[in-house]
Amino acid sequence: MSEFLGINTAGDGMSGKAVPRQLAETNAGWVRCVVRRNIDISDWIRRLDQRHSIKTLLIGDSSDTSLGTDESEWGGRMEEFKARYGDLVKLWQWGNEPDHDGQASWKMDRPTVNRLLKLGREVFPQNEFTLVAPGLASGNWLWLSDLTDGNGAEVIDFSPVDVLDLHPYAKFPNTPPLIDMFSDYRREFDRLGGAGKPIWCTEYDSRTAGMGADLLTRAERVAVMCWDSGMTDDEALKMGIIDGLDRMNNFLDAAGLVALASLDELSALALLADLPEPVA
Repeated sequence: MSEFLGINTAGDGMSGKAVPRQLAETNAGWVRCVVRRNIDISDWIRRLDQRHSIKTLLIGDSSDTSLGTDESEWGGRMEEFKARYGDLVKLWQWGNEPDHDGQASWKMDRPTVNRLLKLGREVFPQNEFTLVAPGLASGNWLWLSDLTDGNGAEVIDFSPVDVLDLHPYAKFPNTPPLIDMFSDYRREFDRLGGAGKPIWCTEYDSRTAGMGADLLTRAERVAVMCWDSGMTDDEALKMGIIDGLDRMNNFLDAAGLVALASLDELSALALLADLPEPVA
């Protein structure tokens, strides 16, 4: 059950936040954090896994200490991160929200995204690693292939990745915009090299009541990540999640997993499938 639920967190493991024991108390099954050259978090990742069975997804973003914006350095930095964490971390993601202007977004055109995904696959081969596509947040599925929009004369090619990613911000549970977002992107993913690949939500706004429960049942084998922004320092220590209930004291309840108890056994097993393994 916990494999579905993860938390976006600062991956330092040393600042009083993201303490492995406190993360374990949430019943989350994995964490997503930015990989950085200047901080080695190997011991933190190892402790999460060995003591608490919590896996880690590392994401490279545009900051100078992470993947950075100099494309000529991407290959070397990926190799550096692989050498440091390759034996510990099998889930990797390069880029974030290339289709969106946001505080944590790394906007880029489609040809650049394609080069990034191709390079990521070359460095992190499919038989050993699971590669997650950059999360898409705009809700505009036309961005993937509209060659007239000024974002490059290529459509996005999802063939290098194993997992697709949507960030359903500014959406509400069981509403047409959310329903349409998943159906529209599923159609386009299937057309652009992503056929049969699961959709994850590596970010959603946990301040929107009921989103956790909705996403768990709507998406395909999705591991839902929860946003911890807007918290006080004390709440950050507990990696608080709201989702309409008390912050993080009841992670499973807040995400709606208690409702799974009413499902029949076969339905529950189907819904609670494990994270996809790297393809051999």
